[in-house]
Amino acid sequence: MSVGRMADAPMSACVPVHDHGFGGCALPAVISESTASLGQPRSGCHWAGTASYWFRRCESRGHREWAFRRREDRRRDRRAARRALREHLG
Repeated sequence: MSVGRMADAPMSACVPVHDHGFGGCALPAVISESTASLGQPRSGCHWAGTASYWFRRCESRGHREWAFRRREDRRRDRRAARRALREHLG
């Protein structure tokens, strides 16, 4: 899993996690390998993936994207069949 994907869409793929137990906010302005939490527990302020990021990129291993593509293909097939039927009947 890549931090680059998280950094491409801050606030939708990643969110700031604040932990001010050891002082003021030290959230880094830049998302990088050292500032992002990719599943390992961290202390202090850091960037972490959102629930949708983890579902889409990590847990589903791409299956969700594949399901959307298949749904679009089936929808196109149904529309083509209806068009062919209308041409045949009318």
